[in-house]
Amino acid sequence: MMAQAAQQVLQQSQAQAAQQQAQQQAQDPVLMLQQKDLEIKAQKVQGELAMKQQELQLKAQELAARQGEDPQLAAAKAQQEMQANAMRQQQELQANAQRQQQDLQARMAKQQQDTAAQRAKLAMTAQEHALKMQQNAQAHAQKIRMQQEQPTKKEKPAK
Repeated sequence: MMAQAAQQVLQQSQAQAAQQQAQQQAQDPVLMLQQKDLEIKAQKVQGELAMKQQELQLKAQELAARQGEDPQLAAAKAQQEMQANAMRQQQELQANAQRQQQDLQARMAKQQQDTAAQRAKLAMTAQEHALKMQQNAQAHAQKIRMQQEQPTKKEKPAK
């Protein structure tokens, strides 16, 4: 009976630990902040990219006007430069996002390992407790048997 109770306590503890881990992962403020930070960075990069494109177009037009160059050719060159810059920045953004994703996965794996270690420790503690309870129950039963086997003071043999 004691072993069953210990097993139930162990199962309840494991269920609580699993539920707590799921809640932590769903509401991890670090994860949420990183995602927001990534979104903000992406918006910032897009804004900077648009500004640089406009600046490059303006510079190309000014340069073309000064040199007597065809404005359409200068605009095409500027457009190519802007596209190259945009591709570089997009690649950098993707690389950063990938690094953050890898970092997040590594942290989650560590958290899962920590949780598994805690579960194992909890299971070990529950097993030790169940064993102690069983030993105590056996010792108590043996003590009761010994008391029942010993003659009581009133039952002393007559002389």
